[in-house]
Amino acid sequence: MAIASLVVNLQANTAAFASAMGRARTLALGNMKDIERAGKILGTALLALGAAAAAGLGVLVKQSIDAADALGKMQKKTGVSTESLSVLKHAAELSGASMEQVVTALSRLAKNAFEAASGNKEAQESFRQLGVEVTDAEGRLRSTEAIFLDVVEAVGKIENPTARAALAQKTLGKSAAELLPLLQSLAKGGFEATRKEAEALGLVISGKTAQAAEQFNDNLQRLGMAGRGVANIIAAEAAPALANFTDALVDWVKQSRAVPQIAEGIIIIFKGIAGAAFAVLGGLEALGFAIRQLAAAALLLKDLDFKGAFQALKEGRVAGAGLDVFEGEPKLNPGFLELKNVVLTPHIASASEATRRKMALTAAENLVAALTTGRPPHWLNPWS
Repeated sequence: MAIASLVVNLQANTAAFASAMGRARTLALGNMKDIERAGKILGTALLALGAAAAAGLGVLVKQSIDAADALGKMQKKTGVSTESLSVLKHAAELSGASMEQVVTALSRLAKNAFEAASGNKEAQESFRQLGVEVTDAEGRLRSTEAIFLDVVEAVGKIENPTARAALAQKTLGKSAAELLPLLQSLAKGGFEATRKEAEALGLVISGKTAQAAEQFNDNLQRLGMAGRGVANIIAAEAAPALANFTDALVDWVKQSRAVPQIAEGIIIIFKGIAGAAFAVLGGLEALGFAIRQLAAAALLLKDLDFKGAFQALKEGRVAGAGLDVFEGEPKLNPGFLELKNVVLTPHIASASEATRRKMALTAAENLVAALTTGRPPHWLNPWS
């Protein structure tokens, strides 16, 4: 008997071990699938981050090309090199001025310098008061850039604010009043310091770069024009045929009395729709009653009014309910047990292995989406 008992126990333990190993294998395979899925989610997130970074870089490059193109056009308007305009742009952004104001002041300065060099007494007096020469030793007109830098240094030395503003406006025009903070930042070696900073930050645009940027944007515009040109050629070829077709269509409509026939068909369709609507109205009333019952139950349970919900279920004002959560758990209103239109479960609706796994994966997906797109798919407050 002892040997038989030993054999039976050994077989039972072997079977239990095999069963346990089977469950372990199933659980391990499930975990591996979850890990594989999480890896795919993270891989997708990394690809999304890479695509977003590439798109952002492309936008920045196009913005830089546009800025270089704009500096090239400013150079043609003012005669100031794109390198110096880059420095002035950096200084203007730091001082709260705009490049439009700077270009206006430079254009006005060039005009005043030319008039002074041509013998205009008033213009000559404005530059004389600042101690700025508009011509070189050989009597040739100096560059706008060189005159501007001398004006900046001269204005920076004037202590009286009123005199400083007045003399700046005489040479640079009315926009100089808005540029005084910029002028003061560039005076006393400020322009050279700003130039070095702009170079260190990679903000200085060379004339060659500006020319290439302008050519690139011009070519983009030419390509757009070429597309319009293709459309114009197609339109020119197709327009006569389209005109003949529409002429024939208009003649057919006039001769066949198509308009009244179309109107009559539409009227018939609307009459049919109206008849169907009246037929459905009764069904809608019944549906409305059911919706009202459902809404009443939802409002009661939303406010956790279990007493009101019990009374409504008992009186038949609510047709039925399935409850997994109760007031004062683990206690339960015994009256619910007597109602045949109520199904009760002990707060276990989400306690399956599949549901809990899904909850964990959903949390991970929300986290990855928040990090990559800034907006998780299951946001509780999407209006914020």
